[in-house]
Amino acid sequence: MSDRAPTTSTVAIDHCVLPVASLAVARERYEALGFTVAPDALHPFGTGNACIFFADGTYLEPLAVCDRTAYRDALSDQNSFILRDKSFRQTQGNEGFSALALKTDDARADHERFLLSGNSAGAPVEFARPLKGPDGSTGEARFRLAFSAPAGTGGFCFTCQRLHRSAMGGGTSSRHGNGVSGLLSVSVKVGDLETAQIYFSKLACVPAIGTETGAVVRFRNCAVHLEQDPAMPDSDEIRFDAVTFSCADPGKLRQILTRSNIVWQERNGAIHIPTAPGQGATFIFKENDHEA
Repeated sequence: MSDRAPTTSTVAIDHCVLPVASLAVARERYEALGFTVAPDALHPFGTGNACIFFADGTYLEPLAVCDRTAYRDALSDQNSFILRDKSFRQTQGNEGFSALALKTDDARADHERFLLSGNSAGAPVEFARPLKGPDGSTGEARFRLAFSAPAGTGGFCFTCQRLHRSAMGGGTSSRHGNGVSGLLSVSVKVGDLETAQIYFSKLACVPAIGTETGAVVRFRNCAVHLEQDPAMPDSDEIRFDAVTFSCADPGKLRQILTRSNIVWQERNGAIHIPTAPGQGATFIFKENDHEA
């Protein structure tokens, strides 16, 4: 048996949280990019989403403030998710990439671990929200979240435990016209590379690996690339910057982008799409057999 530490984690990425000013604008943007977008869903604390689910079990969560009264009440109640969302919108704007969620079977244990590491970002949150399937069927999903962050502002992470999900007919489509099947990697701008490496290594339970531009931490299903940003000197803050997707048919994607008048560039065999209203992160598309 090897004494070397593993370099690929058993911890998996669950989803990316992408704040938007409007779910309607986000839906229009994602559909123009060739994604299938799930029906809008509302949270009890005032936010709502219009998710994009992938065959690999990950998803994107465009997130908007939909009920300002419930949102204000959640702030008054010190809801950790809403406190971080509010902080992000105040400092970074209403469009961006605020958080990375990890899969877990025990968010309570994760919270205790975050407290011990000094990276807790608030009390756990448990909630239920209604579900609506493409066939019109309804149900309920219940979640428990535990929060972590290396700094008081900027990006954050949380673990997401699914406590219950009603069975529904129709299912949510994870098939997309642009050929995307899942996430390959997430890119993060950091102020202090060493601090960021330690932080993400603790989340993934594997060491970071140095690269020419920074470091990479390999979660079970997705790589997290860390790049030092000269504009963030001596800062523990993290800023999620880009998402790279696995794409089966770049040719089909190019046709969709051209038809939708989407601005894009091709660099090193990958298609790069800059941020736009409804899309708060740079999107990069690589063929399925490319390394993250």
